[in-house]
Amino acid sequence: QPNYWIKEVQLDVRIFDGETKVEAVLSCELNTSVASPGAELVLDGEDLKLEVVELISADGSAKALVEGKDGYELSSEGMVVRGVGSNATFKLRTRVAIEPEKNTQLSGLYFSGCMYCTQMEAEGFRRFTYFPDRPDVMAKYTSVRIEADKKQCPVLLGNGNEIDQGTCTDDPSRHFAVFQDPFAK
Repeated sequence: QPNYWIKEVQLDVRIFDGETKVEAVLSCELNTSVASPGAELVLDGEDLKLEVVELISADGSAKALVEGKDGYELSSEGMVVRGVGSNATFKLRTRVAIEPEKNTQLSGLYFSGCMYCTQMEAEGFRRFTYFPDRPDVMAKYTSVRIEADKKQCPVLLGNGNEIDQGTCTDDPSRHFAVFQDPFAK
């Protein structure tokens, strides 16, 4: 079992030609049957360019974590976060850049023909963002926002129910859709 359960996930996916930004907020809860407060959080990840790691406390304040023994350490298999503090619950925000157009493994987010596609099971989510990509970690995806160019991606689809959609106010050539999935995945 993992040291932490992921209870909820919020994703913000911004698709651009040649690069996609994925911001994830993971609501983490200590798994007291195997870990004590302050235990490391192990996240799987492959072919991700890490841009941001932040710990969000219960009051909503964010603390940037830096690479090193008191923050996080990267490997070819993922990331180990050691700077989680002693709280039993916390949120972790990460932002990564990926290149779906260069992804030929057909897992995670990839470009095929004229559209972007995803294959997250089995172990595909680790090619999308940092996450404990294992079958016993089930989380609710409370907000998944997808944004892309209207002409290149005229249809935006995600799991769950569409709860919002529209044109991006800062760039009218782009649009977005927001999905909420009430079932843990």
